[in-house]
Amino acid sequence: MVISVLTAIELTTFFGSLIWHCFADGIIEITWQKATCRLREQLIRDVTYSVQTVDDVEDVQIVAGIDTSASTQNPDMVYVSVSFWKYPSLEHVATVSDTRILRLPYIPQYLAVREAEVMADFVRKVISDRPDLRPDVILCDGFGQFHSRDCGMACHVGALTGIPSIGIAKNLALHDVYETVGIDKKATVDKFVDNCREVYKSNKAVAGYIPFDIVEPVKLNILRMGGSMSGVFVSAGYGIDLDLATTISSRMLLNNTTCEPIRAADLESRRLVREYFDGNDKNE
Repeated sequence: MVISVLTAIELTTFFGSLIWHCFADGIIEITWQKATCRLREQLIRDVTYSVQTVDDVEDVQIVAGIDTSASTQNPDMVYVSVSFWKYPSLEHVATVSDTRILRLPYIPQYLAVREAEVMADFVRKVISDRPDLRPDVILCDGFGQFHSRDCGMACHVGALTGIPSIGIAKNLALHDVYETVGIDKKATVDKFVDNCREVYKSNKAVAGYIPFDIVEPVKLNILRMGGSMSGVFVSAGYGIDLDLATTISSRMLLNNTTCEPIRAADLESRRLVREYFDGNDKNE
């Protein structure tokens, strides 16, 4: 009986030690990374990072759209593409791309931090090699200050590059909206969305925009919305206010439905991933 108890204790100790050595390092690393992410977000919210100023549309001559595409074979390998356009003429200047490795581990709710690192690193390299391409504003595929922690993808990219940034999302997931504004406002959000769909039937062009004024201060303006939750949703990122971000974004729409600099970067990064990572037989 004593031997059985001792054996059970030894086995429990052994497996406990095995589990600790297998998983403890990962748990500690993720905890550390989350703390680092929270600290960076606080510094961004406090506007600690220096940024060039854009006070008016007259200050904007070049706009850049940025996006990434990941390999299906190895999700940590991505192509980053930055597409540069003259403003407000929408004349394409250049598109530059390169591969990057997502070195930060995947942390739930902090995906923006992971991708923003490689985006900002690539933008800094491009404008170091080609100072003539330095944009006055960066457009990011995603949200900015309209975020559950007021710090989406565009905020990170703007802060890390020192260039004013705008978040332009093409989808508005309701569960993310509920998380951002509070589940207690669910019925109000649903009614607001239905009204927007009625205004923007079939994603058609409508003068102006609809402010998402369910919560104050307003952090999101809706330029377009289709029958589903797709459309054009603008939020200020870093170093720019929402009104100016909305004005710039509205002038970069192609056929009234697509932000062309982001679309160009998206298409190019996808093409390169298909060609060099995943084979040419993939469809967009």
